[in-house]
Amino acid sequence: MYLLKKTIFIALLILCQTVIFPRLNFFGVIPDLFLIAAVVFSVLEEEKSAMITATIIGFVQDIFSEKIYFNTVFKGIASAIINFIKADFKGDDYSFSAMMLIIYSAGWVAVQHIFLFYFLGKQVSIFNFIFIFCAQTGYNLILLPVIFSIITRMKNG
Repeated sequence: MYLLKKTIFIALLILCQTVIFPRLNFFGVIPDLFLIAAVVFSVLEEEKSAMITATIIGFVQDIFSEKIYFNTVFKGIASAIINFIKADFKGDDYSFSAMMLIIYSAGWVAVQHIFLFYFLGKQVSIFNFIFIFCAQTGYNLILLPVIFSIITRMKNG
């Protein structure tokens, strides 16, 4: 039953990420619901299940992506690092999710801009980078409580 709920949840993420949030953008910045879900699943689930789920979420995002196709690798590595760290973390799961989301939101924005600059030769404005860095991280943090509570209810109920 949990697998079915998780599949429906990922389908709803696809719908929200591709249809709803592009119309609710903030100066061209939209939240990364897949990153939020991958981080929360990595925090709440066991190591093997979390890595598989995060990698599948990254792969699904790559299928629907129009930019850089590193989501599968990035989310898989992020899940592995989260699983490595969470054994020694002494706080609650929500705080750990928020901390990891800040780190990985910022990291993903940096990876995208480095790729655009070095591999595609596009000029990257430092002000644009800082704006996207702050806006996307903030947007992700605003949506974290919603996604965290949905995944927690799915897992517990």
